[in-house]
Amino acid sequence: MKNQQSKSLWSQIRNAINSYEVGEEFTRKDIRKKLDYPQGSSFDLYRLDLTHAGVLSKIERALYKKNCNIPEDFTTTKLNCQ
Repeated sequence: MKNQQSKSLWSQIRNAINSYEVGEEFTRKDIRKKLDYPQGSSFDLYRLDLTHAGVLSKIERALYKKNCNIPEDFTTTKLNCQ
């Protein structure tokens, strides 16, 4: 997913998470490797929101499980209303 600077951080995160199967586990670093944004970006805020919304489950420190796909039309506004 590298070299997709024209895509927003949210769309890159959504696509990265959707690339995993439901029930699959991955680390925070696994997702970060798929993003074309600097370390200081809003990535962690989105990750926390996705966890609170039930899209992700935290298994242990920096290890997450995907519970469902993120719909293409699902916006950050909808995420923050969960």
